[in-house]
Amino acid sequence: TVPEQLGTVEQYEVILALSFFSHLPERTWSRWLRKLLSLLNENGILVFTTHGYESLRRAHYPFNKFTGFKFSPASEQKDLDGADYGNTIVSAGYVVPQIPSGFRLIQFHEADWEGYQDVYVLTRT
Repeated sequence: TVPEQLGTVEQYEVILALSFFSHLPERTWSRWLRKLLSLLNENGILVFTTHGYESLRRAHYPFNKFTGFKFSPASEQKDLDGADYGNTIVSAGYVVPQIPSGFRLIQFHEADWEGYQDVYVLTRT
């Protein structure tokens, strides 16, 4: 629940975070992004998925009330506190500004994972 306390100092070529950012509250979302990016080696890439507009459509959440970030403190994961791990829908318009300086988005595929999750690929600039 505290990204800064993740106990690893390893550096990785690839980090794959499938359906992880689709469950984080806003208070930790960008902190987790920064933490995972900090674990990449010089040429490393981070691949992650999010619930985006297709997930929003499937959830029947009204688009006109969607501000780019929607968190619901409930999930199928009953052993985790809903305030820390729920269901999150984000737009690319929310995600891209969260990418810290020194990194860049090299690929984005809307609804490409399982037909409803967006896929982002980031690397160092």
